Amino acid sequence: MIWLAEATVLSLRDLEDIGPVAEKKLVDAGIESVLELAVALPDEVSQILNIDKVKAYELIYSAQVALMDSGYLDKSLVNALDVLEKRRDMIKCTTSSKSLDSLLNVQNETI
Repeated sequence: MIWLAEATVLSLRDLEDIGPVAEKKLVDAGIESVLELAVALPDEVSQILNIDKVKAYELIYSAQVALMDSGYLDKSLVNALDVLEKRRDMIKCTTSSKSLDSLLNVQNETI
């Protein structure tokens, strides 16, 4: 569980790749803490810092790791692409009745 007051104690400058100029740009854009950077979108960070999206993703990930290492964020955090990939690999179960499946509009997922 994250305690927001404690998570905001981490400074953007605590991250290896954030210097004073990058910190000012992020703060001016409304990203004032490591927690806010950890939940930012790569497109947004890329635009704010004028960097490519891969570098923006790396900064966001480093913020997430800093929060996990500090104990403010559960280490079981997974990104959406990993979840999507896992869901694609899951076996789909049906009721064996096309009419009922259609009516329920449900396919139960199993591991």
